[in-house]
Amino acid sequence: MRSRVGRRPPRLVVGAALAAMAVPAAGCSDDPSTPDLPFSAGDPPQTFSAAAGASAQPSDPTGGSAAPAVVPQSCGDVASVTRVVEVLGAPLEGSGSFVYAGPLPESGRTARITCGYGVPEGEDATPAVEITINGYVDVETARGRLDGSVESARSQGDATAAVELDGRPGFVLADAETVSYVVADGARTLVVSLRRGVVSRSAEQLVVLDLAALTLGLPLSGETSG
Repeated sequence: MRSRVGRRPPRLVVGAALAAMAVPAAGCSDDPSTPDLPFSAGDPPQTFSAAAGASAQPSDPTGGSAAPAVVPQSCGDVASVTRVVEVLGAPLEGSGSFVYAGPLPESGRTARITCGYGVPEGEDATPAVEITINGYVDVETARGRLDGSVESARSQGDATAAVELDGRPGFVLADAETVSYVVADGARTLVVSLRRGVVSRSAEQLVVLDLAALTLGLPLSGETSG
């Protein structure tokens, strides 16, 4: 089970090791008009940057205005490698992967970024952690995509459980290979996938929830908002 919301793009491996991820990426996207952007492991990891000429708008997890969602344009603005490792509590081996895609009008998507952390060698290798953010034209479209992804998972026999994240509707999905958390954040959806075996089975749900919180700039488990 991989990224559940939207079609999974081809992977672009851009680093020889996790310690050397800040290198330019060549064009490799399912939208030929949208070039790939650098995979940067810069800080702060929870700073979301808009496209040129756009202004970042805070998302409303409960609904509200339908301003187009802001999607980061670098993986450093999704989650830094250092912070991902801290949440995992385990080292990562392998490289990083990065794909940025532009609008897909037929689905209402405005942009998508997919970042892989700890990608082993091999064409079809599954990252230890993969984080995808999809932006949509409005809150209703994002929620519809979330619900559709959960129904698709159920139809495939995957385990599903509703778990909110700071008032945001979300679901934990699990199959034999991965555990994922999908959550709606205003006019965006976030998908965090964790390869099984990276952490213990008992820690998987907590880890994917904390990775989602990290990406959204929310307190992690055990932290307070103050």
